[in-house]
Amino acid sequence: MPLEFVKVKKAVTSHVVGRMKASEVMNRRVVKTRPDASLADAARLMLSLDIGSLLVMEGDELKGILTKSDFIRLVTKKAGARTVKEIMSSPVKTASPHTDLVEIANVMRVNRIRHIPVVDGGKVLGLVTDFDIACYATSELGRMLTMLKPPKL
Repeated sequence: MPLEFVKVKKAVTSHVVGRMKASEVMNRRVVKTRPDASLADAARLMLSLDIGSLLVMEGDELKGILTKSDFIRLVTKKAGARTVKEIMSSPVKTASPHTDLVEIANVMRVNRIRHIPVVDGGKVLGLVTDFDIACYATSELGRMLTMLKPPKL
C-alpha cells in the first residue's frame, strides 16, 4: 500500500505542476538595476520593496541577477565590493515562457537558486521564483482536494 501511495503522490505532483508553463505564473513586474549601481542603492531598493532579487540589465540586455545570497557572499568573501557588477550572479539561468514548472523547479534545485528570469528572444518577460511555484502548487493541490470531497447527503 505505501508504494501505491508514493506512486499516486508523484503522479499528482507531476500532473499539477508539470502542465503549467513559466508564462502562467511568472511575475511580469520585474525590478531592475544597472551593473554600475551602488550596492547600497540596490540593497535599499530590495529592502523597500521586500524582494529577494534584482535583474541586472544594460538597456534590454540581461547581464546578471543580484540576490540576497549575493549580499551574504559579499559579507563573507567580497568585502571590498562597491557595485552590483562585482557581486551579481552571472551568467543567469533563464527559462522560456513555455518551460514547464517542473523543469524550472529542477533547475532551481540542482543549481541551488531561487529566481529564474523568463526570457524570449533575448527580451526579459518576467521572473519565476520558488515562492511563485510553491504558491501555485499549494493552490492547485487545495483545488484538487476540494474536488475529491464527497458530496453532502
